[in-house]
Amino acid sequence: MGAVVRKLVTVFIGYLLVSFVMIAIIKTGIDASAGEGDVFREAAYLWSVALLDLLLVCASFGIYKDAAKHKIGSVRGAKGLLNMSGAAIAAFALLAAPLVIPLYLFNRQDLIAQAKEQPFENKGLWLYLLVAVAYVLISPLLFGFMIAGH
Repeated sequence: MGAVVRKLVTVFIGYLLVSFVMIAIIKTGIDASAGEGDVFREAAYLWSVALLDLLLVCASFGIYKDAAKHKIGSVRGAKGLLNMSGAAIAAFALLAAPLVIPLYLFNRQDLIAQAKEQPFENKGLWLYLLVAVAYVLISPLLFGFMIAGH
């Protein structure tokens, strides 16, 4: 029981850490965009969005590379949130980072052990890249709507 509690605490701390970094970057963008028409404030907002995008794309791509290296992927008959290809896990991590990144790290050893028994050939890099490009193109609009409601 102690190992389960320790893992849950680890996932919760990871969730808080990822959320804190994302909120801090978004808050910087909100503060920077408070002045209307100021070119420097708008540039600071765009840089904060670009920084958040860079962090999320790098983290999710790291998950894809790790899943591909260890042949982590969908296992027939298995259930769970992470029972999908490495590209799908990475795309999901890009869209729901505070939940998926700690969850993947929490379950990584179990996923590697499962992959040793049933290896999965990750061929979905194009899917991940498509989602990543769409996310990077759309994220300034998403964060803009968040800030407009501020």
